[in-house]
Amino acid sequence: MIHTVVCTDVNDSVDWQCRLLEYTWKRAAQSGELLRLVTCAPDVTLPSHTHARVCRMDPQPEQTMGYKAFERLFALQQWLERERPLGTVLILDPDCVFRRAIHQPVEAGAPRAQHWVDYRCASELTQAATWPMLIDAGDLQALLPSWIWFTAAVYRVTHRWESDMYALVSAASVRGLRFSLDAVGAYVGWPDELVGQAPIVHYCQDVVDDEGRTIWAKRSYRPWDAVPNASRAKQAYCRDLLALVNEHALQQRQTQPPG
Repeated sequence: MIHTVVCTDVNDSVDWQCRLLEYTWKRAAQSGELLRLVTCAPDVTLPSHTHARVCRMDPQPEQTMGYKAFERLFALQQWLERERPLGTVLILDPDCVFRRAIHQPVEAGAPRAQHWVDYRCASELTQAATWPMLIDAGDLQALLPSWIWFTAAVYRVTHRWESDMYALVSAASVRGLRFSLDAVGAYVGWPDELVGQAPIVHYCQDVVDDEGRTIWAKRSYRPWDAVPNASRAKQAYCRDLLALVNEHALQQRQTQPPG
């Protein structure tokens, strides 16, 4: 079984991303289940979804060092400890969409991850691996203590937003976990020839045209507006992304009451 997992808090800017992700997950007929792990206080109302299972995760403010990305790691750790899932965990950010499904699970000791295209490190012992990644639930549970430790160490020194990304590379290396690197998720801005066939698109950066002009950006998008000039996106996978945004936005506009 493949558990597609996204970790969030509760806010409107993330909520629409999760709903778009849910729409594309269902549209692609992705097998398994979709989980949204929500870190929030007990008195906060959880978001509701049609297809995703929503689980409340306890905040760990004393351990986060003010670094938001820690919430993902602690949420994953809590979920694994509470539910003891079996099978493959597909880790995503909320700002992802499915172009097509991933039906092949991974075996224990044989995780699969997106090749981190612009990763730079002098060590030959580390792999340029990032998420989206597919990893056996047992492997993930064993990896998380090291992933958390390295995240704290990297963030304490650098305060970089990618601290958890660099920490994943280091933690996997220390534990001897080797990834099969593949085009699992295209990060917007990466070359078509390297990630154009990826089943998942990660819209962490702005979508631009051939002249470098911004067509669409998640930070300024107002759900569920139509995206004009979607066909002018520089990369083909970005054109697919915006087509999915527009398709879902049209559906939402047609089903929401006026006013």
